[in-house]
Amino acid sequence: MPMHAQRDKELLDALNRHPSLRQRIERIVAVVDDAGGDLSRADAAERRMIEEIQRLGQERLQAWAQRQVEQTTRATLESGEARRAGKKLCRHSTFGLIEVEEVLCRQGTRLRRSFSLSAQVSHRCCSQPLQRVVTDLVADVSFQRAAEKLWEHYRVRLPVETIRRIVEGHGQAILEVHEVQAAWPTEPGTEWLVAEMDGGDGADHDPGPGAAGPVPWEVAGVEGDQTVSRASPWPCHVLLWRNASRRCRWAGARTLRLCPSRRCVSTASMATGRTIGKT
Repeated sequence: MPMHAQRDKELLDALNRHPSLRQRIERIVAVVDDAGGDLSRADAAERRMIEEIQRLGQERLQAWAQRQVEQTTRATLESGEARRAGKKLCRHSTFGLIEVEEVLCRQGTRLRRSFSLSAQVSHRCCSQPLQRVVTDLVADVSFQRAAEKLWEHYRVRLPVETIRRIVEGHGQAILEVHEVQAAWPTEPGTEWLVAEMDGGDGADHDPGPGAAGPVPWEVAGVEGDQTVSRASPWPCHVLLWRNASRRCRWAGARTLRLCPSRRCVSTASMATGRTIGKT
């Protein structure tokens, strides 16, 4: 019990050192308890909680950045570097825009930005989680539509040009690290290929319930076209299945004949996507 009391005291002290964090936690607790009595519906409670978590993340990232600026500036000044005027630094994140006033220090003849170096950020850069969100959105929609969806779902505004630069930058990086594996043939290929495609009807069958895999069929001669009502590639034959549960049907087919040199490959693919013949 004393251990829990000590942890509670430490947590309360930490919240008192960060008043804005304490206020946000109180608002989140109010949502859980429905203190205002206006969150009886699940959708309303979820929207309110999303807003509070979004603001909590933005405020905490802002406070973290400000604290890091103070620490890095103090360490830089203790090393003997001269202090110069500050400059604003903005960073886009999934929680919103983070802005701090970064102190510039002179190191020899160059200006040093201690916070940017330690945090590995730059002015108007985008966080890696945000870049992933943007890349996933652009995979489905245009740059303009991605900017609209980013605001709709994350309440983050990014220029269309920034979104384009992020996505194309990742694409270029993938292209640079991708190893092109060109499997060159060891034998000389055919100089000329002759291909022909035509349409027609083909026979397909339904093996019936419980059948596993394709079922062999038999061909029996039938005079005329008495059984098959449609014109078929076999006008004088009908397919006879080995049991009554199998049914024959005709479907549109596309026949492709590809002839390299003296070899000929003929493949007929049914409209259903299955290959029914290859010679």
